[in-house]
Amino acid sequence: METRTEALSVFLFKRTSSQLAALESIVQAWHLGPEQFWEYDSVLSALSRPGCLLIYSADSADSKEWAGAALVDVGPFSADLLYVYVRPEARTKKIGRVLMEKVFQELAAKKEIEALFLEVRISNTAAQKLYKTLDLELIGTRKRYYANGEDALIFKASFGSPPNHESEPSRG
Repeated sequence: METRTEALSVFLFKRTSSQLAALESIVQAWHLGPEQFWEYDSVLSALSRPGCLLIYSADSADSKEWAGAALVDVGPFSADLLYVYVRPEARTKKIGRVLMEKVFQELAAKKEIEALFLEVRISNTAAQKLYKTLDLELIGTRKRYYANGEDALIFKASFGSPPNHESEPSRG
């Protein structure tokens, strides 16, 4: 299923040859800016883990260039947003919001998922504003989290009510 924003759609990564080429291109793009996220091989390694999702925004599923991408590590009861990147020229087109909404849609479909956690740089006020408008809860700070010593704010999105992990009390 796809979600549309202005002439772009949002897709789930399926590891096709055209998607691998586009992934390599966007990894190169995010290394041009001040943030130094994972290298291409590290992203591929993460994607080989069960439950890891990559969602991207592009003209078509086979587009050679993506406007943005979100990488999510999904565990048994919670998920971690590892990275969201939107190309600088696409940052005023609400692509970050649409990527996050697709992340929420995918996680909400997994009944066992209780929460999504993410960290964001204290200096990234645009992302913080987005997360607040999406009703994520600010739950803490990680001091000197990033390589340059910058702190990270920790946000949480909750999904449904948590299941009862304890056995039912006996009646009688």
